[in-house]
Amino acid sequence: MKTTVFILLLFGATITLEDENPCKLPADPGPCMADFTRHYYDWDSKQCLEFTYGGCEGNANNFETIEECQKSCPGEEGEEKEEGEQKEEGEQKEEGEEEEKEEEGGNPCELPAKKGPCRAAFTKYYYNKDTKQCETFVYGGCRGNANNFETKDECESTCPVEKAPVEEPPIDVGPPSGDVCSMPKDPGPCKASHRKWFFDTVKKVCRTFVYGGCEGNGNRFDTKEECQKRCVATLPASVICRLPYAMGSCSSNIRRFFFDIETKQSTMQAYALATRNCVCCSHISWKLSLYGCFSPTFAPVSPAQI
Repeated sequence: MKTTVFILLLFGATITLEDENPCKLPADPGPCMADFTRHYYDWDSKQCLEFTYGGCEGNANNFETIEECQKSCPGEEGEEKEEGEQKEEGEQKEEGEEEEKEEEGGNPCELPAKKGPCRAAFTKYYYNKDTKQCETFVYGGCRGNANNFETKDECESTCPVEKAPVEEPPIDVGPPSGDVCSMPKDPGPCKASHRKWFFDTVKKVCRTFVYGGCEGNGNRFDTKEECQKRCVATLPASVICRLPYAMGSCSSNIRRFFFDIETKQSTMQAYALATRNCVCCSHISWKLSLYGCFSPTFAPVSPAQI
């Protein structure tokens, strides 16, 4: 019975000691007579020191190596540092939790993109309140905020996106329409080879040139007819009626009238389809007067010319 009580008392004492901070316990060699070199933490000197352990009982302030002792009992400085780190970590955690609560309760569209502390790389969408557009960002995988969407559609349906105005494809027409005919021919910087027409402001006729395929200006037409309709037909009468007749380079032989500024008469001449000033040359001679030319007096025309 006495043995049982002693064991229980010893067991209870051991438990009491182990519940305490082992680094504050004194070195305890125990009742046995073995000779083991061990280390204990001396609370007064804040150092790990050697002692001889008898091999049984003792307490928890008993380490096989000095490294184990130092790791378990970091000393006063270490304890203060550890407590400081724990306190700082706790404060950061509280701040983070408060921030998350604020973010969760606010408008997600007002929040910045937040990657979070994790190191994954998920492509997500967030609403950029400055550009008022949904844009991509890399999400780390944890502790982000509500401004985090799987798809652009989801983002746009949640936040007020300003739709960019749909722009018509740019048409290279150069300056305002009234000025294109006065511009010089411009092949542009590209190196393609497209046959186009331009209005020659010196000779007052439409001529061909090689267009490179990009940029250039509005004095550029796909056909001669386009050029003449745009530029020659809008010339003042004083210019049109002074133009010389031009047979053109085609092989057709169509008779047309032109106004001869020297004789002040409308004269018939053989005319090719691709004439340079065909707008002025109508097969109906009276149309010349519509351009403001002198009232035409017709030169004699032989039956062979008709």
